Amino acid sequence: MSPRTQNLVSIGVLVAALAITLLPESPSAIRTAVAPVQVSQLSR
Repeated sequence: MSPRTQNLVSIGVLVAALAITLLPESPSAIRTAVAPVQVSQLSR
């Protein structure tokens, strides 16, 4: 994976973490959004 792509993934993870912190009332929506990111990281 290129450094640029890794940076984008890192930013996505940070945004997801912020969303989890700021929007605790909608955990299922956040899980739905974060799950593909976690799967893509596990498959590397």
